[in-house]
Amino acid sequence: MRKYRISPISISFIFLVTPLSFFVNATDNDNTIIVSANANGQASSTEQAPASVTSISQNQLEKKPYRDIADMLQGIPGVTTTVGGDHKEINIRGMGSAYTLYLIDGMRIDSRDSSRLFDGSGQMNAWIPPVSAIDHIEVIRGPMSSLYGSDAIGGVINIITKKNAKKWQGSIGSNLTVQEHSDSGDIFQNDFFVTGPLVDNILSMQAYGSYSKRDEDEIYNGYRGSKRENVTGKVTYTPTDEQEISLTANHTQQDISQMVGKSISPECTYYSGCPSDFRKKAEVNRFSVNHVGYWAIGKTDSYIQSEDYSINSQDIDLKNINMRSSLSSNIGSHILTLGGELSIKKLHDGYSNQISDLTNLKRTEKSLFLEDSWMTTEDFTLTTGVRLDHDNQFGDHWSPRMYGVWNVASDWTVKGGVSSGFKAPGITETDPHFGSVSYAGDVYGNPNLKPEKSITQELGLLYNNDEGLSGGVTLFNNQFKDKITTTACPSTQCDPFPNPYGAYPLTYDNVGKAVTRGVEADLNFPVNDKVTVENNYTYTYSQQKSGEYKGKPLTKLPKHQFTSTINYELNESLKTWLTVNFRGKDSDNVGGTEQAILPIRAPSFALFDFGTDYSVNKNIDVKAGISNLLDKKIRYDNYGYTEDGRRFWVAVNYAF
Repeated sequence: MRKYRISPISISFIFLVTPLSFFVNATDNDNTIIVSANANGQASSTEQAPASVTSISQNQLEKKPYRDIADMLQGIPGVTTTVGGDHKEINIRGMGSAYTLYLIDGMRIDSRDSSRLFDGSGQMNAWIPPVSAIDHIEVIRGPMSSLYGSDAIGGVINIITKKNAKKWQGSIGSNLTVQEHSDSGDIFQNDFFVTGPLVDNILSMQAYGSYSKRDEDEIYNGYRGSKRENVTGKVTYTPTDEQEISLTANHTQQDISQMVGKSISPECTYYSGCPSDFRKKAEVNRFSVNHVGYWAIGKTDSYIQSEDYSINSQDIDLKNINMRSSLSSNIGSHILTLGGELSIKKLHDGYSNQISDLTNLKRTEKSLFLEDSWMTTEDFTLTTGVRLDHDNQFGDHWSPRMYGVWNVASDWTVKGGVSSGFKAPGITETDPHFGSVSYAGDVYGNPNLKPEKSITQELGLLYNNDEGLSGGVTLFNNQFKDKITTTACPSTQCDPFPNPYGAYPLTYDNVGKAVTRGVEADLNFPVNDKVTVENNYTYTYSQQKSGEYKGKPLTKLPKHQFTSTINYELNESLKTWLTVNFRGKDSDNVGGTEQAILPIRAPSFALFDFGTDYSVNKNIDVKAGISNLLDKKIRYDNYGYTEDGRRFWVAVNYAF
């Protein structure tokens, strides 16, 4: 058994966190072992994960340039993107983007309130590391609140960056996308990555960054103009084989602009009034300290992270401090993990509140979690867990989970379980003195709001053999309740008179129940030693079970999605691929204000992408391709959103 030494430096970190890293299977079926979806972070094979997980490998990410993280996740079973342009949102298993938790190297990125500042996950692309720095992206489908608390009600997206190298290495890359149609904006991106030792086996570092620019579309409701800059530095100290301490600092900024007559229609509307030019400059500064320690009693994994989101032009600043720690121990056939988390959020908003002088809000969340991974036999593992969250505004909430994995035969695995999720109200939604003014009505906070909750059951059958054939089918059923929505505000709580636009006040309330259910399937196989095929299909159904819009879908998403990719390796230096993405007709509108603002139901369509990858030598790699090969025209008037037409891209990367 490995011996672990305890040093004074390590004792100071004995209770700080577990960066999440799920294990998943690369699409090329190489059975890559990463890390399990357990709290203990133990490495394992894909089939043993106590969750439905998909990984996007570095090789897949390097195939083509991406406009945003939604593009990166395209084609994953159970994942749907909504709305075109740079307002894309990511939905997992029929749950809206607000129900997805984002992580970088297992550390929480505040998606709940920062997405409001960044205009959705599409613009949150600014804080995504460049592809050159990403090792892989892991997407877990279904609730994981038993480990990660609020927001992990629909799923979790974890972006894993590369580890520091023992020898100096790096890369510099540049790519350009040129639109066939001049009314769509061209895209330019640069990025770099470098890593190496400062002191052999003791001190190492890495640095990476990116700059991207997109010209504004001359299409109403099209892409806005944007500039993004992102730079990160990381230093890792390993005083012994059993201890590792990392310090990471990141600075990100983005500048978004729109002009009336270009991507903004000059027409006045009831809900948004008469338009004007728009510009928003946002910055994020992030700092973290991580520690991993091995002891006689087990492994501790900890972090403390501070984040500062600011929009100078609107006098908005959001500060987060998050601390998390866990201890994992092997006890017989059990792996027990005990952990805790503390989150402090402070919001200064001198721009949004239009009903009082309140500008500062604070929220504190504390939690404890416990998980047991029990190998009952050589073929069956049962994972059970529970988490208690305490919020200074809404009190306590319990999140249990149970998941089993059964190796039926050498190639076959059956897995399934029951898990719970919850999403706490946003920091501004629970204060009655904070409200926003709109044409639909002034919206007041409600101190009596409860968290939104869900319970999900899933059952999957997976197959994976040594010849490269793999696939699986997963069924899921999700029961969702206490959905937060806006309703008429009683006169005892709000000003009973209409606002200057003639609309009466609204407030947030828990009124909704809903179900989402569906099927996720994938099939990957080699045709021969040069050609491989990857396929996946998703069926999603949702329905509101109560409230004014009972019978309507929970979210306006397509019921059917299908993606297929053919990869052809001509030789060691030249590879090509062709992908088709089919998106079925959107479901019915969900009702309410959203239906009034966007009544259009997008019809079904398919997009084809083609690309090539040529390795000039061991250092230089050139890629080129055509996106939207058949030039499918997707415009707001017919689809409710706008997408780019045919576009040509080229990327050059120099590795050293």
